[in-house]
Amino acid sequence: MVFSNPICQTDDNPGSLDLALALSLIKQRNPRLWHKLASQGFFQETAGASELFPAERHVVKGSAANKADTGIESIGESFLYKFTTNNISSHIERATAFLGCNRHTWKCLSSQISTLESFGCGLEESDIAKWVLPNYRLLKWLYAKDPPQLQKRDRALRTVNSFQLLLISHYAFSGERNKVVHVLCQSLIYRFIKDELISFGPSKVRVLKLLRDYTDSNVVQVADVSLFSLSEGHLKLVKLILNIRISFQDHEVLSKTLQFLLKLLESLVVCLIKLNSSRYSPARKPRAYEIMYKARSKLMNYQYVTKVLEACHLLSRKEATIRLKISFTFVLKLVTSVEWLNAFDNSGAGQNELMRTLREHRTYIISSLLVLNDSRLISKFLKTRWPAQ
Repeated sequence: MVFSNPICQTDDNPGSLDLALALSLIKQRNPRLWHKLASQGFFQETAGASELFPAERHVVKGSAANKADTGIESIGESFLYKFTTNNISSHIERATAFLGCNRHTWKCLSSQISTLESFGCGLEESDIAKWVLPNYRLLKWLYAKDPPQLQKRDRALRTVNSFQLLLISHYAFSGERNKVVHVLCQSLIYRFIKDELISFGPSKVRVLKLLRDYTDSNVVQVADVSLFSLSEGHLKLVKLILNIRISFQDHEVLSKTLQFLLKLLESLVVCLIKLNSSRYSPARKPRAYEIMYKARSKLMNYQYVTKVLEACHLLSRKEATIRLKISFTFVLKLVTSVEWLNAFDNSGAGQNELMRTLREHRTYIISSLLVLNDSRLISKFLKTRWPAQ
C-alpha cells in the first residue's frame, strides 16, 4: 500500500518530514509555544507548514468556539472524530501528518527506524491498552469495505494506518519482551482469527455501524464485508513489527512468535480436516502421509483446534471452511514473508535450531494438507517459499 499527498511530497521537499515531526512535537510537548507561533502567523509564513498544521481559528474566550475541537482537522471525516479526540490525539495527528506528506510503500517504512520509534514518544502502556488497541480493533474493519468515494477511503485508511504506526512504534521497540510476545501472538494474531475472522456476524453491531457510517449506507450486511481485505490490511502491521525486531536480532521474541505461528498454522489445517471429517473414511491401506498424520495427532496440542472450532459453531460448514482458509492464508503469509533467519548468525546454534523447527513443521503441515485433500491449499503451500528452504 502506498501513502501519498500531492501537496507535500518529500521527494521534492526533503525537509517537509522533519518540519512535520518538529511541529508535532512542539504542539504535543509545549502547547504554550505552539499557540504563540500560531498567533504570530508562523504556520502561514512557513512553506509547507500550513498544509500540515492549519492556523488555529481566533476564538473569543468563553464562546462555544473556545471549546475543545471535535477531532483532528486533517482527519476530515466526522464519524472518525470519536476515535481521535482523546488522550492520544496529538500522537495520531503526527502519524497522520507523516502519512499525508510522504510517499512510501509500507515495506520501506522498516528502514526508517528512528522515525517510526519517534511516533511512540510519550505513549504509556496504559494509553496503548485504553485507547490505541481498542480503537484499532474496530477501525481496522475499514479495510474490509470500500466507500463509493475514493477520497473518503484515502482519508479513512490514513487514520487506520496512523493507529498502526503507533502500535508499531510501541511494540517494535519495547524492551518488555514477554509483553510483546503476548500481544503479538494472542491479541494481534490468535484473537484476530478466533474473535474476528471466524466470529464475525450480525452480533458485531459496532463493526456494522462503523461500516454503514463509512459507506453512507444503511444496508451493509455481513456478506458485504471482505474478510480477506481485512486480513491483508492487518497483516502489514504484524509483519512490520516482526521485521523491525529482526533488524535488532531479537532472538527471544522471534523464536517464540515463530513457534506459535507454526503451531497455529498446523492447528488450522486440523480444524479444516475435522470440519470435513465425514469426507475421509478410507477403506484401503493407509498411505504414508496418513500414517504420519495419525502419529502426529497423538502428540500435538489441540488447544487452538478446540477453541477455533468452538468459534465456528454458529457458521455453516461452507462458511466456516472459507473463513478457516482465509485464516490459514493469513498465518502462512506471516511465516513465509518474514526473514526469520536474518535474526540469527549463519551456522550458529540458534539458526540451526530454527531451521530444524521449520523443516519439521513443514512436514507436519504437508501431511495434514494431503489428508485434507484440498488441491488449492496444497498448491498454495507448495508454491510458497518456506523460510528454511
